[in-house]
Amino acid sequence: MVIATTLILAVQNAQEPQKTEEVVVTASAFEQDVMATPYATGNISSDVMKRSVRTLAEAIKQMPSVLMQKTAYGQSSPYIRGFTAFHNKMLIDGVPLNFAGMRSGPNQYWSTVDMYSVDYLEVVRGAGSVLYGSDAVGGMVQAFTKKAPEFDGQAMHSSLTGRYATAEESYIGRTDFSMNSGNGWGLYGGFTSYHFNDLTAGSGLLPETGYSQFAGDIRYDMKLNDTFDLTVVAQTMRQIDVPRTHKTTHAVSYEGTTIGSELQRDHDQRRDLVYAKLNFSKGSITLSMQDHIESRDRIRSGDRRDISGFDLRDIGLTTRFETNYIGDHQFAYGAEIHRQSADSFKTSGTVANPYNSASIQGPIGDDATYDSTEAYLQDKWVINDSIDLISGVRVSNFKLNADRVENPNDGSVMNMNGSWDAITGSIRNNYYLSDNISIYSGVSQGFRAPNLSDMTSDIEDSVAEVPAPDLEPERFMQFEIGLKGRSNKWSYNAALYNTAVNNMIVRSPTGNLHADGVTPEVAKSNVGKGYIRGIEFDANYQLNSAISVFGIASWQDGAVDQYADAADASTLSREPTDRLMPTSITTGLRWTSISKDFYAEAWAWSMGDADKLSFRDATDTSRIPIGGTPGFTVFGISGGMKISDNADWTLALENLTDEDYRIHGSGVNSPGFNVITAFTLSF
Repeated sequence: MVIATTLILAVQNAQEPQKTEEVVVTASAFEQDVMATPYATGNISSDVMKRSVRTLAEAIKQMPSVLMQKTAYGQSSPYIRGFTAFHNKMLIDGVPLNFAGMRSGPNQYWSTVDMYSVDYLEVVRGAGSVLYGSDAVGGMVQAFTKKAPEFDGQAMHSSLTGRYATAEESYIGRTDFSMNSGNGWGLYGGFTSYHFNDLTAGSGLLPETGYSQFAGDIRYDMKLNDTFDLTVVAQTMRQIDVPRTHKTTHAVSYEGTTIGSELQRDHDQRRDLVYAKLNFSKGSITLSMQDHIESRDRIRSGDRRDISGFDLRDIGLTTRFETNYIGDHQFAYGAEIHRQSADSFKTSGTVANPYNSASIQGPIGDDATYDSTEAYLQDKWVINDSIDLISGVRVSNFKLNADRVENPNDGSVMNMNGSWDAITGSIRNNYYLSDNISIYSGVSQGFRAPNLSDMTSDIEDSVAEVPAPDLEPERFMQFEIGLKGRSNKWSYNAALYNTAVNNMIVRSPTGNLHADGVTPEVAKSNVGKGYIRGIEFDANYQLNSAISVFGIASWQDGAVDQYADAADASTLSREPTDRLMPTSITTGLRWTSISKDFYAEAWAWSMGDADKLSFRDATDTSRIPIGGTPGFTVFGISGGMKISDNADWTLALENLTDEDYRIHGSGVNSPGFNVITAFTLSF
C-alpha cells in the first residue's frame, strides 16, 4: 500500500515533462529510451563507480532487489531477484563472462572484471533468456568497456586515478592513455593495481582477509569505411592469494558463527579475454576467446595439503542483427556458438610436498568439452502511439563430454556425456499513459542448462558428489508488472514480480558412502519447484535546482522444494530459498552546486533481519548465525569537487557509527568506519 500510494502521488504531482532520455541496449536488443523498455533497468557510469566501490560487482549493491553477498572479501557475488552465480548473466561488450565451470551458489567470478576498464554498466533485473540464453534468470549485467574519445583531429591523452580506504587500508591505482587519428582510429589502454590489507570491521581487525589483484586492458577501434567499424579488445585480470577466511582457523566469530578448521584456503584466479567485433548500423559479428584459470591451495591439520583447479578456454562466435521497421514491426535476431574446453587437476600430499599423489580430476571433469548452439528472433510491434508489444523465441542446444570423471563407487575413471535442447519464449508490453509515464507487463521464461560443475563429480570437504548423468535444464517463468515515470521534478520506478521455479537442481544425500568408506555421498536431481516474488521501488525528487532526495526499497519472499533432512532423501519440504533477501531501504539527500563542480550526499541504509532460512542456510553456521543474520542500519556522507578541468577529488565517510554488521550469507563482515578518498588527474 505504501508503494502504491507513493506512485499515485508521484503521478498526480508530476510536472510538465522534461526530456532527459536515458538509453539502454541490453534489455531489448534495440537502443531505446528506458521509458520505452518493458523491463526494470539501471545504468551506472564509471564516475559513480570510482567514487566509493571497490569492485565491479559491488557497483550494483544499492540497486533494488540486489543482495551483495561476500563469501570472502575478494569474492563478491550479487543476488539479483533472489538468484546468484550461474543464474545471472554477466556480459562484457556482449561477450558472456559465464562459463561451463561456474559453480552453484556465491562465487568470485564477477570480481575478475576490472571496473576501471568499464565506461558504464547496464543492469536488467528479470529473466532474459530469449536474448541471452542459459543463465539469464535473475538478471543481466553488461559492462561496456572504455574507448578512446572521438575528436576531429589527432589527440593523445592520459590519466591517473587513485583510491585509498582506511577500513582495509587499501590502495588502488589506475593509469591509462588514449590516442586517435581523428575519425579514422582510436586506441585506449590501461593498467590497474589493487592491494587490500586485512579488513577492519566494527568489531575490530579480521585477520587473513587481505589480497592483491592486477588488471590490464587495451582497446582499438577503427573505421573501415562508411559501413563497417572494427573493434579489438584484450584484457586480463589476476587475483592472488584471495583467502576464504571463514573456512579457516583465522575466522572471527560473528553472533556465534562457528570457526573453520582449515589452516589455509587461498584462491588464485586469472581471466584473459580477447575479442574482435565487426560493427555496422544494424548489427555486429563478434569472435571471442576467453580463458578462466583458477586454483585453490588448502592446508588442513595433520600435515595435509592439496592443490586443485582448472583451466577452461571458451571460443565463441556471436551475431546480432536488427532490421529497419517493416510496417509496424522491427525485428532483432542472431545466433551464438561456443566451444569450451577444460582440463582440471588435484594433487595431495604434505605441507612441504603437496604433489605426492594426483587425483583423476579436479573441481570439474578433466579433459572435458561443452558446446552450445543457439539462435533467437524477437519482434517489436508498435501497435499504436501508446502500446508496444515485444515478443521473442530462442532455440538452444547444449552438448557435454568429460573423458576423465572419478567414479565414486570404486575410484575408477569414467566418461560423462549429456545433450539438451531448450525453447524459450517471452512476451512483454509497454503502455504509455503519457510521454513520460508508462506501465509495462510481461511473461518471460528463463532456463539454465546443466554445466560441467553440475554434471561431473566435485569432491568437497565433507561430502562426495556423485556424477549426475540424467539432469535436465532448470526452467523459470517470471511474471512482472511495473511503472516508470519522470518529469522535471520526479523520476520513479516500481515493479512487482513473481518467478515460478521448476526443475531446479537440488543436491541430496544418497544414503551411500564414497569409495573411501567414510565420506557420505550426495547426488543432484531436478526436484526443486517453488517461487521467488518481490516488490521493488526507487525514486528521486528534485526539491530545487540544487537539492534532491532519493529512496530505494526492496521486499522479497520465496520458497523451493528441498530435502530438509540431510539423512533423508525421501521427503521433500518446501522451505525458504537460499539467501533470501531481507527487506532493504535506502534513503538519501543530495546537493549539487549550480556550476556542477561540487556535490555532497548523505544517506542511510537499513536491512531487516534475515531469519527465513533454507536448510542450506541453517546448516551454514560458519557464515550465518543460528536463527539468521541480524538486521542493521548504517549511515554515510560523501562529497566531491572538480578542482580544475584536469582534476577531481572525492571523499566518503561510510558506516559513521562503526556498526558491526554482515550482509546475509557472507563469510566476512562489512567494513567498520571507513574513510575513502579518490582522485583523478588528466593530462
